[in-house]
Amino acid sequence: MVIDIIFVIMAGYGFYLGFAKGIIRTIFTILSFLFGLLAAFKFAPAATKFLETAFDSNNPMMFLAGFLLSFVLTMILIRLVARAIEGFLRTANINIVNQFAGGLLLAGMMTLLYSMVLWFG
Repeated sequence: MVIDIIFVIMAGYGFYLGFAKGIIRTIFTILSFLFGLLAAFKFAPAATKFLETAFDSNNPMMFLAGFLLSFVLTMILIRLVARAIEGFLRTANINIVNQFAGGLLLAGMMTLLYSMVLWFG
């Protein structure tokens, strides 16, 4: 009985979060994190060289700064694209579909997360 109540609470919370964000923003948030990591690993050496020449420093922490710079810039760029698409959906009056689909997606993800906790925990 307690497991079922927690299941409904998790699904409801996931639906609320997804409805507030919408499916476009939810998907692009996940994609921005994944592509941000990939871009950071790919472009960190180039960003490190750029930062070393810009600040005339050979500090070992420059690699971390280059990694974070690449990661954050990629995430910002992808999230700007998501906001532009959401703006288009609002003008086309398809926003309720976006919100409802986002609610269903995050409700499913939260229930999947909860079931994994139950299975492995």
